[in-house]
Amino acid sequence: MTLPPESLISAAARTGHFPDGLTYRSLPLDRSAHIAAETNLPLKTIELTALENGVLPERYVRNLHTYRPEDQARLLRSRACVVGLGGLGGLVTELLARAGVGTLILVDGDRFEESNLNRQIFCTTDRIGYRKADVAAQRVVRINEAITVRAELCFLDTVNAPRLLADCDVAIDCLDNIADRRVLAQAAQDRSIPLVTAAVAGTCGQLAVLMPGDTTEMTAIYGEDSAIVHGAETALGCTPQAVAVLAGLECSEVLKLILGQEGTLRGQLLLFDLDRAFFHTVRLT
Repeated sequence: MTLPPESLISAAARTGHFPDGLTYRSLPLDRSAHIAAETNLPLKTIELTALENGVLPERYVRNLHTYRPEDQARLLRSRACVVGLGGLGGLVTELLARAGVGTLILVDGDRFEESNLNRQIFCTTDRIGYRKADVAAQRVVRINEAITVRAELCFLDTVNAPRLLADCDVAIDCLDNIADRRVLAQAAQDRSIPLVTAAVAGTCGQLAVLMPGDTTEMTAIYGEDSAIVHGAETALGCTPQAVAVLAGLECSEVLKLILGQEGTLRGQLLLFDLDRAFFHTVRLT
């Protein structure tokens, strides 16, 4: 007779110690996988059960001083939609997978090309011509098998946006043009979910958080002329260091939103220029 997963997890957990003396109980991945196979339950279920009983999957031990087991469980139950899987979207996807966001919907209809090699983490010379969403989904599975991932091989539009954002907790704008950002912002408003929107150009970047009801912020950022499609990235390009910095900042906002933490950038626009070591926030009015 197979024991309940709680008992199996308790028996398999081990005790660890941080240098500051903090003691924790953790469950190594091989033991989690063994329990999943023995109980015929998904690995995500085993990790959630462990977290609900104060046992950390070993992969999250280094998060412990920042995120409690109940925080990790909340992340693992959450659903995020990443729209655009280029330089920014690829790194955001990588970070969210490692942080433990439980379901990732990855949206992009494009394929990798040589000019992506300077900044897109999933783009390698042997993946030129491959679909970005497929490669990103395969990468997520290799990082964290407990995560549910869905590749959407399409470009966002007004027709498919409601389906892509259905049941999501947050939408993440990693797009490369203003027109599609407006579509995504409206879709997030229609679904009453927050949107984290970001853009990079050269060594500069910008980031904002739009909550349900924030209907004027996109106009405050990009103006009222809907005929303008492309931003400054078309002329200035995208450097790898700016993409990496912005991806970290965007991921941080996403995690705060999922966990219901204060201190998000709602109502503000964060601007930075790495060449001048300049970081500044302005109010969106």
